[in-house]
Amino acid sequence: MKAKPLTIRRTGELQLAAIFLGIAGFLAYAASKFTSGRLVVILTAAGLLGCVITLTMLAFRLQAPGKVILKTVLSLLTIIAGAYLILFGFVYFFQDVVANQTSSFFQPKTLSVEAAQALDAPDVNPLDITTPDGVHLRGWLVRNSDAEKLPLLIYFGGSGSESSEMLPLVRKFDGWSVALVNYRGFGLSEGTPTQSNALEDALLIYDSLTARADIDPDHVVAMGYSLGTGVAVYLSEQRPTMGTILVSPYDYWSLIGLKQTPLFAPLSGIMKPYFDSLSRAPGIHAPLLCLIGSADVFIPPERSLNLVNAWGGETEVLSFPGEDHGLLFHDNSSWTDIHEFLSKIWAERLN
Repeated sequence: MKAKPLTIRRTGELQLAAIFLGIAGFLAYAASKFTSGRLVVILTAAGLLGCVITLTMLAFRLQAPGKVILKTVLSLLTIIAGAYLILFGFVYFFQDVVANQTSSFFQPKTLSVEAAQALDAPDVNPLDITTPDGVHLRGWLVRNSDAEKLPLLIYFGGSGSESSEMLPLVRKFDGWSVALVNYRGFGLSEGTPTQSNALEDALLIYDSLTARADIDPDHVVAMGYSLGTGVAVYLSEQRPTMGTILVSPYDYWSLIGLKQTPLFAPLSGIMKPYFDSLSRAPGIHAPLLCLIGSADVFIPPERSLNLVNAWGGETEVLSFPGEDHGLLFHDNSSWTDIHEFLSKIWAERLN
């Protein structure tokens, strides 16, 4: 028995239903700016499906020879909408899998053994910390004083930074020890970096160093640059710190990046936050120093300010006019500001 062809009435009804689905999707996208959840995801997917149905049916109804071009355009739009629907589903169901790939957040930079040995100096002590799964994390502890016990600054670098690059700079912190430990897969550290092990390793680094006899466990500051700000925020939430220093920070990271683009804007409502500093900030009461480059195009300044505004403790924001994402390496005054912040919180703690 042959199936009945769609009548104009049935076709119109289906098109009307598809249009309503499209409206639902639009409303869901608008709602995703203020909330999230399964309902938003379902409505957005329904809206995309509605667009595919509507465009497909319109294309099939255009049979007149003079409407070939219009039919072709509608067919192309159908393919685009369908592809976007597939992308929507892939992102929603597989983003955790993609996020756990090293290349999603990290660009490992290694260091030869010979180059590492050349860095040895009386004030630079090699570090080798073993994780519970047997991975060796390697770096350096820089002692900027001969005092028996020193306050500690733990530094976490960017997504493509190798910690030895910071050695000449952190020697400016008189009276402080500075820990520079590479992420897994960076420098001489073993393993493969992911979001989860970067965060857990930060706690291990803190616990290992504060147990040393030459470190004052009551005077620890977490410092992060770029991607490392998310690690520093996590450490400040999970362990006692007397201050946090963030350079070019973000509120959270997602797989569509930190800058909103029109192509991926509809996906923002279903993207999970990674290195989610924004949700952790309200629970941190240690003072914050935040350094921002006004011309930063990689992490827009408003994303940094979102984090600052959510911080649970005292905040100080320094904006550097004309500086970009690499202000820490371009503007020497930033190091003066960091040193002054360390001196300030040290003096306040002593009083």
